[in-house]
Amino acid sequence: MEFEETNYAEMEPEYDMEFANYGPNAIEFPMSPPRTPPLGIIPPLYQRELSPFSEATSMTSVDSADSVGYYREEGGRMFPSMPDMPVVLPVDHAEMRRVSGQYNLIKLVLSEQYSGEINELLNPPYEASIRVLDVICNTPWIDDMAVEYPHVKFTGCNFVPTRHPHNPNIQIEVYNLDDGLRGKDQSYDMIHAIGCFKFTRDFKSWLREMKRLLKPGGILLIIDLEMAVWVRDGSDPWQTIPMLTKYAERVIKSLHAQGIDTSSMPLVGSWLREMGGFAEVDDTVTCIPVGDWETDELQKEIGVMARDNVMAALFSTHPLWRRAGTTQEEMDRIATAAQAELYDLNAELFQRIFCVFARKEEQPFTGTF
Repeated sequence: MEFEETNYAEMEPEYDMEFANYGPNAIEFPMSPPRTPPLGIIPPLYQRELSPFSEATSMTSVDSADSVGYYREEGGRMFPSMPDMPVVLPVDHAEMRRVSGQYNLIKLVLSEQYSGEINELLNPPYEASIRVLDVICNTPWIDDMAVEYPHVKFTGCNFVPTRHPHNPNIQIEVYNLDDGLRGKDQSYDMIHAIGCFKFTRDFKSWLREMKRLLKPGGILLIIDLEMAVWVRDGSDPWQTIPMLTKYAERVIKSLHAQGIDTSSMPLVGSWLREMGGFAEVDDTVTCIPVGDWETDELQKEIGVMARDNVMAALFSTHPLWRRAGTTQEEMDRIATAAQAELYDLNAELFQRIFCVFARKEEQPFTGTF
């Protein structure tokens, strides 16, 4: 598949906070991201009625007894059995543990980013039916939010069942998302999508669907962690961390061969602006350390979590290597060398988290008082 030539330098996200020179470009780096406060410290002002679920009947809610046919085995890992779906990352228990750890990492870094706007939207000063959609609902985000906002109805959608709805205000729907995100126009107050850019060949079409589903004034929050590791001093990764870089290149090439261009991940904010219909589009890039080389205790904790996530992701991508003809012995050798690079105390490595916050335009009032 050929991709259009794009000048990515002209479409980089805006960096609207303090800067630090990490690598070749100046990228936002939060020196002390706050922790998420424990739930229940601030009691709700009043109790609300539970918002209704969607009335659509074309979606499938699946329990554990019906989920077997959704999976197939490849390279010792479980993947969605849906025809023509790209082979990206597994959907087995090991991968869900990694995804949960990655969610905790992102939560620690971005816990307060846009929290005020989201809380205001989900807790309006009047009675309202509030609905939220979580696209590719692999992470515990939907569970955490369902506890924090018990009056809000949360719907998760995915290609395969990967989570159980443990709260009464959660509904999980399983269908082919590439056929369109199902739901009525303007039916959701908020749409959340974390780590899902690489699961579709046409993320722009998902953005159009998200815009369609959002109510006027609704919030769209998209977060993704780049599938690459960089060196803080800007040196060539092929010279400093050749095996980690080889891993990332192999995954990126494998996804590209399946029609997924991960280099477009930083362009989501620009695509939304070009699409129009949003009163606000704010995209930021946050760098996080990989490893325990930082002196600040919180940054060191973040770095250790990021390092564990990278190591787990290396094993999750082994089926992509097998597809390219790599033997198990060669994969083991490369994984051992990559692990040594990750745990090299002299290597100051970092990753980038892309975050896009958008608010749909309000509809002008045309009635009379």
